[in-house]
Amino acid sequence: MRHSSLVVAICAISAITFSVTTPPMVRADEDTTASVAHAHTLSRAFRQAADRATPAVVAISVKMAPAMVGHPKIDGLNDLPPEIRRFFDQFGGGMQMQPFQGDSMPRQAEGTGSGVIIDPRGIVLTNNHVVQNASEVMVQLADGRTFKGSAIKTDRLTDLAIFTIEGAKDLTAIPIGKSNQMEIGDWVIAIGSPFELHHTVSAGIISGKGRSLSAASRSQFLQTDAAINPGNSGGPLVNLEGELIGINTAIASRSGGYNGIGFAIPSETVSWVTEQLLDEGVVQRAYLGVQIQEMTDALGKQFNIPRRGGVIVSSVLSDSPGDVAGLIAGDVITHFGGVPVKTPSQLQSTVERSAMDTPHIVRVIRDGDVREITVSLDALPTARQLSARRPPSVPAAPTETVTSEKLGLTVGPDRETGDGVKILRVMPGSLAARGGIRPGGTLQSIDRQPVVTPGKFAAVAEEIDPQKGVMLQIRTANGSEFTVLRGGD
Repeated sequence: MRHSSLVVAICAISAITFSVTTPPMVRADEDTTASVAHAHTLSRAFRQAADRATPAVVAISVKMAPAMVGHPKIDGLNDLPPEIRRFFDQFGGGMQMQPFQGDSMPRQAEGTGSGVIIDPRGIVLTNNHVVQNASEVMVQLADGRTFKGSAIKTDRLTDLAIFTIEGAKDLTAIPIGKSNQMEIGDWVIAIGSPFELHHTVSAGIISGKGRSLSAASRSQFLQTDAAINPGNSGGPLVNLEGELIGINTAIASRSGGYNGIGFAIPSETVSWVTEQLLDEGVVQRAYLGVQIQEMTDALGKQFNIPRRGGVIVSSVLSDSPGDVAGLIAGDVITHFGGVPVKTPSQLQSTVERSAMDTPHIVRVIRDGDVREITVSLDALPTARQLSARRPPSVPAAPTETVTSEKLGLTVGPDRETGDGVKILRVMPGSLAARGGIRPGGTLQSIDRQPVVTPGKFAAVAEEIDPQKGVMLQIRTANGSEFTVLRGGD
């Protein structure tokens, strides 16, 4: 009888076990159902975002007046001395200093791009490079209507432009989102007219933030892997709420087509620029008048400041707001107007948007001491205005050369500006050679000590300890920068 009871108990346990265990096939079906449901949810989010944004997107076609087709020469820029050219390149829009290229015969050109309506009164936002030099701008709305564009206002430094649609009614404007709330990995969609395929939608994620491009040095770009191709320029990058969080502007590509790396101007920059273009017709930027560089690990050791603990002033333009206020090369700017600055782009963005009629406090570290300097900003000058600041020539001096075996440099007088010594020779295998120093630059200081003559260079160079690191300030055609040499590198 006990044996029979045991059998019944075992059967009962087995029955219980089978009743709570889900067969593998059933679990797989449930997982598949859940995955498909999740995919459908994401698909609906994309579809709804596209439905909200697409009515505001326009396809743009432009005609250029007969002209010399090629790269225009920037008036006055090539006449600037090297240190001012680099300032204008860094703070004046990343101009390409290249000669005119193209046909010698005038001809008409046509182009296409994208744009987005930002105001129901008919204000369209696009890239400057889409409409610059246009003699005619035509837009096609998502509903097929076609209108002429007029009253073009541009900002070359951010590669943004706005214009007005003539005679249009019942327009839908896109809502503006906050790009600074987007994080790497967030979903986005790009809408535009790649290869004249109007109102094409592609999806991807935010791949990076704060990217810099020479084509628009005043913008810190969002990077995305959403497909962007020729014709997408000027179209919106939107979040899953259908809000504009960027203007698609450029791609990184060896072929000219999509390679998975696209760039969009953030909506915060878009809002700031378009507000000024609408109100004033131009964008007014404040400037400090300093060349700056990032605080790297190597430089941080010499300044005794953590990496990204501030921004290094590598040179100061004569008679600029920074010069008048008392900033000097070697200062490390940590705050501007109470705002912490860790990178050159942060300082640049903070300064250019600051008021020009209000004093600002700049906190700097100089020789280990924290100082606060009051500065009043001016409007960013033009290349021609900067050209007038060319420093006077220094009379030629008798040739005098000095060699430092420790550094591996032979120097002589700098006959152009007199603010350092000219690097004449770099010894192969020397400390300077290993640090990438090349002949032709002007050595301005060693460990923050000015070396304006060969004799001063010899005296300062004799005291260095390569094992502890040596910080040189060198001016080249690209401007002044600090660099660190260290024995054993």
